[in-house]
Amino acid sequence: LRLELAELQWIGIHAVIVQDLGVARFIRKNFPSLRLHASTQLAVHNLAGVLAAMEFGFKRVVVARELTAQELRRIQTAVEGLDVEIEAFCHGSLCYSYSGLCFFSGAEDARSGNRGECAYTCRKPYRILNEPGHGFLFSMKDLNTSKDLGKLVEANIHTLKIEGRKKDAQYVATSVGLYRQELNRIFGRETAPGGRSIVRDYQHDMSFSFHRDMTSLFVNGRYHENVIDLNNPTHKGVLIGQIEKVRDRTIELLSTVPLERFDGLRIDSTEDLFHSKPQHGEKVKGSLKGAQNKYRNNVSQFSLREFAIRGRRMNETNANTRVEIELPAEIELPKIGDKVYKIRSNELKRHTENLIKAPADARLRPLLSIDLKFQAVRSDETLVLSVEATLAGTHILAETVQLDYQTAKKPNLAADILDNFTILGDAACDCHVSFQGDGEAFVPRSVLKELKQKLNTALPQAIQRVKDESIQSSLDTLTHKRRELPAATHAAFAIKIDRLEYLDAIKDFAAQNPGFALSEIIFEPKRAFLGKLSPKEVFQSLFDKREGANIRLAFPTVLRAWDEPLLKAWVIAFKDAGGSRYEIGNIGARRLL
Repeated sequence: LRLELAELQWIGIHAVIVQDLGVARFIRKNFPSLRLHASTQLAVHNLAGVLAAMEFGFKRVVVARELTAQELRRIQTAVEGLDVEIEAFCHGSLCYSYSGLCFFSGAEDARSGNRGECAYTCRKPYRILNEPGHGFLFSMKDLNTSKDLGKLVEANIHTLKIEGRKKDAQYVATSVGLYRQELNRIFGRETAPGGRSIVRDYQHDMSFSFHRDMTSLFVNGRYHENVIDLNNPTHKGVLIGQIEKVRDRTIELLSTVPLERFDGLRIDSTEDLFHSKPQHGEKVKGSLKGAQNKYRNNVSQFSLREFAIRGRRMNETNANTRVEIELPAEIELPKIGDKVYKIRSNELKRHTENLIKAPADARLRPLLSIDLKFQAVRSDETLVLSVEATLAGTHILAETVQLDYQTAKKPNLAADILDNFTILGDAACDCHVSFQGDGEAFVPRSVLKELKQKLNTALPQAIQRVKDESIQSSLDTLTHKRRELPAATHAAFAIKIDRLEYLDAIKDFAAQNPGFALSEIIFEPKRAFLGKLSPKEVFQSLFDKREGANIRLAFPTVLRAWDEPLLKAWVIAFKDAGGSRYEIGNIGARRLL
């Protein structure tokens, strides 16, 4: 990580997205030129979390996907004018849990989603044990807020985020195009840099880029729509028709959409892959086996190589045309009535390939990003022209030229310096150039050329020196000898509970095990287990039955805005009972406390 960060600080990236607070501190200390963005894996979901992230040095916070537009607007209004930006997801895959708080994959497959190793355990089919039911019980639909984008714009957040991990160029082009086009419509003008928007039916194109069924999640508020797709955990495409005839290895159907060779098709059985008691009753429909096959991608999908209209081979056809499609040898023969989906578009593929071609004048050589600060100062009849190369304020090198002072007939020194020094090709540097001082002075082009040659020659070695120093400094930080903790002399236990009846069980266990030393009871209040007891009554019981142990109040890991008044009542009651210890599981909780 140290070596990667040492390289990243030079290449002009906008920021690093960080989840681990220790890594964030390490970057601030050793690589201060790198801008920090708080990852959604930090599960920041309230104003207190955003303010805490800002105090940790984050310049932008990617908030939890679960926030409503109203919550986003409230947070953005509160941080207006502060040195922090709000970034919110508008599109992409959804996790069954808050990002950063999911232990499903880690528990079943030893691959933690919180470490970027998610095994997509929530996409598997499951059977309900205590009643008839099976299907993709945890598989979330994909987020698509394009039709509600105005609410995110009104929230005044800084950045829209499109989830795109492991997605291909076609998905990127389509999803970005969709939201750019919607922003153009909302603002009534071109919003893309350089006016590069391309008008297309991106909603239609999304059907041919990987996505599941769509939901706006909680943008409009909680519980507005069903966000689980029990029947399909993967890309679905567009239904083009149902098979009407099967002859040898040829199927016939009426296609409701245009087709062309090399489109991607998939054939699905009409059998439901889920059973839900409220909809279907006690008699089980479908089978878990079909759902398991879909999860493993054991489905009939293929590239459309050969198709015909009334026996005549075709390369393309219009919508609402009866077509005969020849199936590849490896595809299992379908049944009459099976559904056919178009899952990929060859036309969209060509469009994307044209977009990703590098322009003829594109620079393919990587450039290092540095600052060049020029200053021209007149001293009597002498002009002193100096330049300092820096990276986020860190000195790299300096050069100075002295020459007889002359007044320029057409003062243009600042522009000449900008033209000559923005790119230092031999040193592979992309420079942010600034100028201060006497802009009326005349400096011959030959002098500027000689200064540029000096910088081209000296910068590579100077940059390597600064890079080596930052690498060594970061190593010193990691190997710094820390204070040793005293060795433990005896075992002590802390127990976390969420209901009062556990207190009697703890007391009985302690009586049967004299060596059991209970040092602390951690209590997280959950209304479902506390009946009509008030916070005061709960803590009275806890402190009366603690058997000498300390009592610690645990904050819920997730604290939405509407939870705060209730939690405040619990904190006040805890303090009134003599409590002073707390457990927090989110960066916003300490500030909220």
